[in-house]
Amino acid sequence: ARRGPALEALSALLIAGGTALALVSMLALGRSFSVMAEARALVTSGPFRLIRHPLYLAEELAIFGAAMQFVWPASLAILAAQLACQIRRMLNEERLLRRIFPEYAAYAARTARIVPGLW
Repeated sequence: ARRGPALEALSALLIAGGTALALVSMLALGRSFSVMAEARALVTSGPFRLIRHPLYLAEELAIFGAAMQFVWPASLAILAAQLACQIRRMLNEERLLRRIFPEYAAYAARTARIVPGLW
């Protein structure tokens, strides 16, 4: 079942916006990008000057957009589980960056994790 044209458009916008932000974030990371948390360099430019985890935000936006397309109760459970895994991933990465880069503490103090003013 579909949700209607307005929600379909919002879904497509979230998927496209999330994908675009992911590409911009990965370009900013350059050789520092990795699937597993690694401390190659502390990137604080590009979208990382605004929030500490733009790539994770981008992934969540796209996944939320995709989940909106389906009227399926399990999609909410899958979305919640994926979000929980992403949060755990962020915290693990932050712990590693704090240990390797002393300047990470100052960066974290002035830069929101995901949503400026909230978290």
